[in-house]
Amino acid sequence: MAQNNQILQILDDAFSALAKRYPAGADDPVMTDVLMQVNADTGQLAVYDDDDNEVYSAVVEEWVGKESADDAEIVNVLTSYLSDHKEQLESLSLLKPYSFILVDEDKETVAELYLVDDHLMVLDSQQLMQGLDQDLDNFLDQLMKE
Repeated sequence: MAQNNQILQILDDAFSALAKRYPAGADDPVMTDVLMQVNADTGQLAVYDDDDNEVYSAVVEEWVGKESADDAEIVNVLTSYLSDHKEQLESLSLLKPYSFILVDEDKETVAELYLVDDHLMVLDSQQLMQGLDQDLDNFLDQLMKE
């Protein structure tokens, strides 16, 4: 999937706004996650902090009229961009751990796009938890046998 220049420019502008708000090396890091919201009808990408303060907003023409904000293409574009710019994202003056989260209009989590931690980076937390139920069932079965 090729990302067009407009999308890349908007994402660059969004993360420039984040870098200005939370500059690297600031004395007082802030405790917040970064919430990204896409309005599927209008194509508007908005970036918020945990307190619903808007950091950045712009319309992505290519996203206008998408079926939903959790469209796989949108998630892939955002995840890919975040992965490609991880050094910049990890240098923000935010208290670790913090996440970049795609949210819907009600600010409910649609997808965790990127997690920044001191020693851990998870791009797809769903794969991390895959099989956990089976592992716990096996563990409990083993305990019951003993």
